[in-house]
Order: sequence, then C-alpha cells, then structure tokens
Amino acid sequence: MGGLFADEATQAEWATDAQLPRLIAFERALTEALIAVGDVSEQDGATALTSLDNFAPDIPGLREGVAKDGLVVPALVRQMRDACTAPKAIHTGSTSQDLLDTVLVQTLEAIRGLHCARLAEVITAISALADRYGATELMGRTRMQAALPITAAYRLNTWRAPLQRLQTDGEALAADLKVIQFGGPVGDRGTFSAKADDIAAHMAAALGARDDGCWHTDRSLIVRFGNWQSMISGALGKIGTDLCLMAQQGIDEVKIAGGGASSAMAHKANPIRAELLVTLAHYNAAQMGALHNTLVHEQERSGAMWALEWMVLPPITVTAGRALSAASEVLGQIERIGPRS
Repeated sequence: MGGLFADEATQAEWATDAQLPRLIAFERALTEALIAVGDVSEQDGATALTSLDNFAPDIPGLREGVAKDGLVVPALVRQMRDACTAPKAIHTGSTSQDLLDTVLVQTLEAIRGLHCARLAEVITAISALADRYGATELMGRTRMQAALPITAAYRLNTWRAPLQRLQTDGEALAADLKVIQFGGPVGDRGTFSAKADDIAAHMAAALGARDDGCWHTDRSLIVRFGNWQSMISGALGKIGTDLCLMAQQGIDEVKIAGGGASSAMAHKANPIRAELLVTLAHYNAAQMGALHNTLVHEQERSGAMWALEWMVLPPITVTAGRALSAASEVLGQIERIGPRS
C-alpha cells in the first residue's frame, strides 16, 4: 500500500542516511566542547575529530546492537571508539538520550520545514479555487441536511483558515526545536562537574541551537510537535470529507478529475485522494493517544515510554506529510465547484 500511504520525502528524514550524519555531528560537537574546556587534550581531540570525520559505520553491526541494547548508541559509540586511537575523546560524560534527543529535534526541524512549505502550497491552491469559483452558490448543509445557500468562497475559507493558523504554529515551532539535549546519565550533568554548562554552551553553538537544560523526562515539545502534525492531517481530513460529500451523485457540487476505478462498476470514479485525506486524519488522531502516553516518564529516564515515542512519532509525521501531498493532488484535480450546469 506504499503507493497510497507513503511519503518518501518525510520518511527520508528518518532513514539511516539522514540520521547518521546528525549522530556524528553531535559527537563531533561534544569532542570540540571537551577540547574547549580542557577536558580533552588538543592532540587527542584532533585525533578524535579526524576519526569522526572519516568514520564509516558497520550498519549490520548497528542493527544487531539495537536488537541487543534497545537503541543504537552503545554499538555506535563502540564502533567510533574502536576506530580511534584516542577513544576517551569521544562521547565522554554524555548519555544515549542526549545524543538521540538532539538528533530527534533536528529531524523534526527538517520535517517542519518540509511540511510548512507544503502547507503553503495547499493554502495557495485553495486561494486559487476561491478566485475561480468563490462567487458560485452552494447549498450550505448542517448535520448533512440542506440548510441555507452559501458561496463557495465561504466553504473554501473554512478549509483555508485552519491551515493558515497551523502554518503560523509551524513557524513558531522552528525556534523551539533549535535546542540540544544534554544532561548526562541521570540528567543533572554531574559527570561533567562545574564544566557542564560550558560544554553545553559550546555544543549548542556548534549545532546552531541553544541550551535549555536537561529535558530527558519532559516530552512536551515532542508531543506538541506530534499534535501539530495530527492537527494538519485533521484539518485536511475535513477538506477530504467535504469533497467526498460534494462529489456524491445527487449532490454533484464538485468535479474531480482522475478518480479511482472500480473493479466491478465501470461507471464509477471514486474520489480516492479525498477519501485518503479522511483515512489519514483518523489514523493520526488514533496515534495521538499513544504519543500522549509518552509524557509519563518514570523517575529520571524511561526506556519504555521513550521506545513508544520512537514507534509512533515517525508514522505520525509520514502520515501528515502524505496528507499534505494528497491534498495538493486533489485540489489540483478539481475541475468544477458548484452544481453541474
């Protein structure tokens, strides 16, 4: 079903080819910071940085490490250190969650930019339809019953306005996502003593982010991002629902080119893309219950809720990305809004 549900551009941000450079960049920033505060010698630091620049991971070995350790970092750090003659200059004092959470927000920022650009395209497409068909009279319907006449512009604005607000929300998320995670094994930075904040500041500068302290157990930013994604697919699901109802025989208030064929009824042209928007909206709404559960971290760090976050967040983003591309497709296929003349 990949041809229906997949979104390659969003999925690519979660792929190994995108994740590994971010993982290495974190370790490089940490080594540079350790050099800057004097915890690692210039010579050892230079050796480590060169090694990281030339690091070629054993991907099957990393996959085996994930199965054994529950995450990629132990195997990754072992490989990095084994390839370096100054191993103590790599990853010293940090913990797996520091690395993975920093990479996570970098991934979400890349997805945020992609989805904001797609939101703009969908909003533009709706505006173009309003320019073309806005004055057309439609029957307004409440509770799916005929109510009073409205203009097409009115209905189109009910599609566009939530997306414009979501675009603003997405732009606001950009600043929040520019943050590092850095707390050490229990989150208090105790493994770095008095130099911890200086190390964090150097790392944040190197990664183009800021240091907000440790948020190992505060997953509110992650859940807020997931909610933004679900709100996008939900707003687009409303558009899909309206299009499906407008396309019904007997109502026929929209003509959508390129409908899906039926295996049994040659006369049918199913509104596949509109239906898809509805499906994706319901899927993401269902996933949000699981994502909200990841707010409940026990004590200083959770393994179970962290892993649940990994399971549900990537599909939420892929679903939102597919909803955005499907919305652009179906809006571009509209050949008429209003009753058949």
